[in-house]
Amino acid sequence: MASSGKPTIARLDFDTPLDWPGNPNFITVNLPDGSSVSGVIAELERPADGPGWVTFTVDD
Repeated sequence: MASSGKPTIARLDFDTPLDWPGNPNFITVNLPDGSSVSGVIAELERPADGPGWVTFTVDD
């Protein structure tokens, strides 16, 4: 939770299809600096043959 008491929401856009488990509800994103962020998926658009996006709450 952010200091405002509201969850922080992040969005990740991807250009090519990603490998996903059957019905994901949790995500971990590895960042270029070696750190990672994780959270619960809020919305997910994951077409089998093109770009998509995922929004998720960020664990603080």
